[in-house]
Amino acid sequence: RDPKEPLLPRRIVVRALLDGILALMFVLGIVAFSVARGDVEGRTRALAFSTLLLLNLALILTHRSTGLTIAQSLRAPNPAIWWVVGGALSVLGLCLGIAPLRELLRFGSLSGVDVALAAGAGFGGLAGFELLKRVGRKAPGD
Repeated sequence: RDPKEPLLPRRIVVRALLDGILALMFVLGIVAFSVARGDVEGRTRALAFSTLLLLNLALILTHRSTGLTIAQSLRAPNPAIWWVVGGALSVLGLCLGIAPLRELLRFGSLSGVDVALAAGAGFGGLAGFELLKRVGRKAPGD
């Protein structure tokens, strides 16, 4: 690498910022919705944490490949990714489902609607991250 080149190309930095802003918008939207409907603080905290975890998994899945779509990327064998996803979802389930862990984290109980809301935000983020990936692909000759 030429020592005069930046460590991270501008397009990578911009993409990371856009991904972060998109994730922040989803989490803030979930928190605002939860507060507006009058949820207690612990429930809002659990909902925000769940959404953030699912968005991070969406980022991991999206960034597995810069040249493949998410569908193509998921077909490529990679057992480690499923251990990561399964482990993260299992730990989340334990933290939400086991009262002592929930109390330790000061989480409230989530309803099925809350879980669906967090999952919807995760899938929305996944779609948004994929769109940003397509728009931000390096142009030929770039």
